[in-house]
Amino acid sequence: TLVFVHLRDAYGSLQLLAEHSRMPQFAEHKRVLEQLNPDTLVDVSGTIVRRPENMTNDAEKTGQIELLVDRIKVLNHAEPLPFSPYIKSKLVSC
Repeated sequence: TLVFVHLRDAYGSLQLLAEHSRMPQFAEHKRVLEQLNPDTLVDVSGTIVRRPENMTNDAEKTGQIELLVDRIKVLNHAEPLPFSPYIKSKLVSC
């Protein structure tokens, strides 16, 4: 079983990969990963590895690598916002 998550910080984003075989408490970590929203603050540890050649993303600065997750801990869960500041939209003036 695999879970993919995109982690973003002040420098950009990084793909996280959680694999059942690497995490003794995978079910618990999977539950945490599936409940994350964009503004939740997390502490993640793992190993940075090069992505397989056919799975790289040249559009991203970090598209050549990913983090194999060993552990994840939620430091502060953020409630979903009523709108997304990450989606560009046109403002309409009245």
